[in-house]
Amino acid sequence: MANSGGIITNPNMPNDFSDVLGIPGTSLIDNCASDNINMWAKYKPESNVTGLANLGKEAISLSQRQLNSYSIQTLQASVYGNVSTLVDDLRAGTARKSFQYIRPHGSEWRRLSDFNGYWHNAPCPIRSPYSPPNNIVSVSPSGTCQVYFYVDITGSTYGLGLKDLRFQMDSNTLKDYYFGIVLWNDTTYRAYTQQAKMGEGWAEGLAVDFSAIPQETATYNATPFFSVWPFAGVNNPGNVCSIYPMEFATTEVRTRLERDLVRVTNEAFIWQNDPYTLHYWVAVLNTTDAPWEWGTWYPYSTIRTNPSSPIGKEWILNLSYQVAAHSDWYNDYVIGQLDYSDLIFIDLEHGGANNMSDVNIRYRLYNGEAYYHNKINIRIPE
Repeated sequence: MANSGGIITNPNMPNDFSDVLGIPGTSLIDNCASDNINMWAKYKPESNVTGLANLGKEAISLSQRQLNSYSIQTLQASVYGNVSTLVDDLRAGTARKSFQYIRPHGSEWRRLSDFNGYWHNAPCPIRSPYSPPNNIVSVSPSGTCQVYFYVDITGSTYGLGLKDLRFQMDSNTLKDYYFGIVLWNDTTYRAYTQQAKMGEGWAEGLAVDFSAIPQETATYNATPFFSVWPFAGVNNPGNVCSIYPMEFATTEVRTRLERDLVRVTNEAFIWQNDPYTLHYWVAVLNTTDAPWEWGTWYPYSTIRTNPSSPIGKEWILNLSYQVAAHSDWYNDYVIGQLDYSDLIFIDLEHGGANNMSDVNIRYRLYNGEAYYHNKINIRIPE
């Protein structure tokens, strides 16, 4: 058996992967029933969920797994008719689950080969780019903000994407739903959706625009969901919606008024005749998106890759920042699908104990094999 990065290949006996699962048992029955199995792995023990895959004792194919929805069941009982009931359950920790991994049970076959290709570290296809301390959402003076989630549509060789799931509720498939986010805490909530159906764009970065956000610094939980109907500026759509929460992707965000923030604007681009070099300009803006000083665009710097590695859409641009006198680097977010021009914003808290007058911005290009990076220092005006 081989184990590389949590991916198991060619297991020979049950105890080959007991250590990966973090369980002491060596029984195949115990391993297949383990709560530690990552439900978002593409290759894992399968139960006969859909009745379409004709599962038996022999090794099963990828097409059989697809027909079986990878043993992930969408639960009609998880539907909510209104946001207020969903928020009540989220606060109580009793929110219904829209997806459930069904492990082999009863007289069903347990196949050692089901673990061939199992990826213990497979990421959830809906995940947040926010993590403390870099989980600030900027709120404008008019009370608007934008909250973002990464949505993996296609998945990978060993990990599931949303298109892999046989998502069907209310006679709709995933492409017929609207992606939404509810911001909630113990005292209030706001819920909004995108205005286009999932199938109209299949974007891997989904942002939702909010309005009427309280003009104060506050902490919210952000829970994504799918809805049969869109809502725009409506906190509670009543009983006309079917809402399916993705409670497993809930994350914490902090809202902060824009007057407390400094915006670092970066425009990154690749010359058409030089696909090996990323160029970028940097400007420091105040909260009205005007330069702190007249025309303060810092001269651009570059990241140059190996001449045999042209920069294309498969490359990832990662930004992080480091506050002067602090050793830790904070990730801002990752920008995928890099094209010839991307406009990038980093919102930084200004002043206070964190001493934001000097900031290092680090740019890293990654193509799955190697990092190319550069760093510039920015002095934020007091």
